[in-house]
Amino acid sequence: MTNIKKTFISLFSVLFLSLFVFLFAACNEEDPNNNPKSYNVTIEDGNWYDIRCSSKIVQEGSTVTVTVETEPFVEVDKVFANKNECTKGNDGKFTFTMPSEDVKITATIKDTDEILSASDGMYWSESQSELTITGEEIYYHYATFEVSFGTDFVNNSISSITNGMLYIDVFATNENVIPTDAISPVKATSMASNNWQATAASFTIDLTKIKEGTTTLVFIDTDNDRIISKRITVISGETNN
Repeated sequence: MTNIKKTFISLFSVLFLSLFVFLFAACNEEDPNNNPKSYNVTIEDGNWYDIRCSSKIVQEGSTVTVTVETEPFVEVDKVFANKNECTKGNDGKFTFTMPSEDVKITATIKDTDEILSASDGMYWSESQSELTITGEEIYYHYATFEVSFGTDFVNNSISSITNGMLYIDVFATNENVIPTDAISPVKATSMASNNWQATAASFTIDLTKIKEGTTTLVFIDTDNDRIISKRITVISGETNN
């Protein structure tokens, strides 16, 4: 009888201790002091912009500040914390209140106005604002664009990969309208007296490869760190076969 009683008391003690540990852990998890919890903030950068956040681990209820740095030919449209649009301030920064969950910050961008000229006189010496699709591969299915480099000439080294000027990059912000393979390599059209620097260059766009829509054509001189851009609208013509 004594052994049975001792066994019962021991079993009761174990159960009581287990219940105490469980309740203590539960209370600790619920935080009876109501201290705010912290959550993670992650960032999704884009091709032509970088996002910076005031903190990567933030307490719920705190205000988070977001800054987006873009290339000159694009600007920030909206910033989102998960699917919620952030508030834009007069200083160009964005803020949101940290929710009770992890947050992923994303942004949408849009093209800026044209950059028709850059430092030291670089400008579009020949360009078009409207292109028409053509399905005929004859001599007039190319549109020509030319840039003058002004007083800062550009090294005329040729890329072994593209066979175009190594220090020039040309692309459209919307490749669904003007894909990369529609743009020819950039070639020097005039040279400086030293014979190794270009004073102007040109490229063409294949009108059989473009699609309807609007995009910005970007021309970057990486030798002198300059950018110009041109807004292009593509209208329907003969459908590509």
